[in-house]
Amino acid sequence: SVGKVLKADYRDAVTGHVIGEKTVLMDEGLLTNYLESELKWWKGERAAQGVCLEEAYKCGSCEFADECGWRKGKIEEAREKMRMKRDGSKSLV
Repeated sequence: SVGKVLKADYRDAVTGHVIGEKTVLMDEGLLTNYLESELKWWKGERAAQGVCLEEAYKCGSCEFADECGWRKGKIEEAREKMRMKRDGSKSLV
């Protein structure tokens, strides 16, 4: 029988080292949706999706970081917030 907890390890194709993992409670519908979404990315059928901001530290070890549109967008958002904060503080002086 299948247990109630499922853990998937993501491994580097060359070294075999674990580069990520995901542990979830077994739910056939959620698992199917997750796998279908991931397979669409691997097959080039959907764009990459960024991680939640709490997990953005992972970008430092991602081989796609230099060309990642999500990451570049988040960097630009942060720069814009800094500009707005800086320009807003100047107008208060």
